[in-house]
Parts: sequence; C-alpha cells; structure tokens
Amino acid sequence: CVGSALIEGSDAGPSRSADRTIRSGNTQIFGPTKVDMTRTEQQISRYGVSDEFAKQLYGRTVENVIMREQAYLYGQKRDDTSTKRRSSGSLSSFITSNVSTDNALTIGSLETLMQTTYNIGGVPDLLMANPTSLTDLNNISDSSRVRTVIDDPRRGRVPVTSVFHEFGETQIVRNRWVDKGDAFIIVKDNVQRRVIQPLIVEALAKTGDSDSVHIVCEEGLQVKAEQYMAKWNTLTDYTGAGAGYGSV
Repeated sequence: CVGSALIEGSDAGPSRSADRTIRSGNTQIFGPTKVDMTRTEQQISRYGVSDEFAKQLYGRTVENVIMREQAYLYGQKRDDTSTKRRSSGSLSSFITSNVSTDNALTIGSLETLMQTTYNIGGVPDLLMANPTSLTDLNNISDSSRVRTVIDDPRRGRVPVTSVFHEFGETQIVRNRWVDKGDAFIIVKDNVQRRVIQPLIVEALAKTGDSDSVHIVCEEGLQVKAEQYMAKWNTLTDYTGAGAGYGSV
C-alpha cells in the first residue's frame, strides 16, 4: 500500500469504475383528514379555548405529524399500480446491511456497529432509541459514557445527551415511537424528507349549516448510503445489567 509508481511520461492506466446499486423510494399521501363542525358548535364557548374549530384542526395536524413519523420509522415501500396506493420506505426497511442481534444496547454493542460502519467509510453521528432501551447507556456514574451538554443553538440552551466511545461522540435522540426492541444509529445528513406537497388545509364545499376542511400532504423518506448506518432489532434487556449495576 505505497501507491502506484508510473514510468515518467507514461499513459494513463486502464479505466476503472465501480458499479452502483440504485435504490428508489416512494412518496406517500398522508390524509386527507377531514375536520367538520356546525356553526352552532363553533359558537359554543369552552373553557380555555377561543376557537374550537382551530383547536380541532390543530389536533388533526398533530395526528398527521405522528403518522408521518411512525411511517418513517417502520413503513414498507410499496407501489400498487392497480389501486394507486403508495407507501414510503422507512429507516427500518432501508437499513439492512448492518443489523445487530444483541439483546442489550451497551457501549460494547454500540462500538461493534460503529467499527463495522467505520471500516467501510461511515461514521454515524446520531443514535435513536426508545428511552426504555437506553438503561445501560444512561449509567450516570460513568461520566465518560453519557454526558449532558449544551449543544443546540437553534432552540437556545437545550441540554443534549451524548454517549462517548472509541469513535467519538454520538448524540442520543429519544423517540417514543421507536419500539423498545429496536434502535438505530444513522448519519443524519443522509436521511431526508422528500416533500412533494407540504401540509395544506383546504376548504371543502359548504353543505348545510357547517364548515368543512381537510388536511393532506405527500412526502417520502430518502435514506442514502444505508451501509454507513446500523440498527438493533432484538433488544430485550432493559435492566442495565450490561452496565454493571442493578436492575431498575
């Protein structure tokens, strides 16, 4: 591995190229979700609510966001041309190259996957898991393992939890929609939402003495270079035994 030594004035050697596996994704329609309310219902006063229609619309919008987040974690890519139904792929479906069968999310298990991705050129920088699965990593007696830092300029001084290991620092993101048996380490710059239609509120035709709207959007998840990422899908040990301290 000392490079190539060419003869002075020589021509270029044979051309080289590497085959690339092209993988595609789908966008998915989330909605339409209808919000309908009579004029009388809109006029009734409710404690702490100045606009009941807006409150109901906000609630359905939050449900739409949750639906998208869950789809991006566990959705399966499908395109049924007969029914014109499409669904987007997810972190779980796209990340297939590096899968750990360990039953506990420990420093050792994390470093093993980090070593695997590092050897092929990747360095994941974000760990996403359910708080239940983080018992071992949350060993506060080991300051070299977990540390709370101020590291989020977008929202001000917000404490961020990071785990420190052989390959540097990995930020921990807790997600209630990740199953407690799963966890993901990802390169956050390689995971993006591809939006065709941002979430819109569209008024429907008025019939009778009521107002109706629906909310709808269309987007999909793009995951590039999944071989630089990894996941666990068989986590069962949530007691923290791997960290050397008692159960919780």
